[in-house]
Amino acid sequence: MYGRRPYRLLLRSEKLIIRTDYGSILPKNNIKKSKKITLCAIFSALSVVIMYIGALFEVLDISMACIASMLVVITVMEIGGIYPWLLYGVTSTLSMLILPQKFAALIYLFVAGYYPMLKTIFERCEKRLIT
Repeated sequence: MYGRRPYRLLLRSEKLIIRTDYGSILPKNNIKKSKKITLCAIFSALSVVIMYIGALFEVLDISMACIASMLVVITVMEIGGIYPWLLYGVTSTLSMLILPQKFAALIYLFVAGYYPMLKTIFERCEKRLIT
C-alpha cells in the first residue's frame, strides 16, 4: 500500500511442522536451549504474579493456583524434559518467599504444581502396560 508490495506468507511444509497430538507448531527438538530457559523464566514470573493476585484477594487463592499450574501444562506440552520441573521449583520457591498469604503457594506446592508432570508420567506408564 502506498508504493509498498504486500508481503506474502510463505508456508513451507518442511519448515513448519504441525503436531496434532498437542497442537504445537514447533517440534520439541527444534527449540534452542536459551529459548526454553527464557520461556520457563517468563512463565515462572507470570505464575508468581498470578498467585500474588490470588493472595491479595483471598477468594481467588485456589483458582489462581490452578491457573498458574496451567502454565506448567503449557511447558510440558511445548518443551518437555526437565524444564517443567524447573518451572515448578522456581515458582514454588518464589511464591513461598514473596506472597503475603501463603495458602495459594501451599496449594501450588502440594497439589496443583506438580500434577501436570505426574499426569504425563502416568499416561506413559499406562500406554506401556496396555501394549
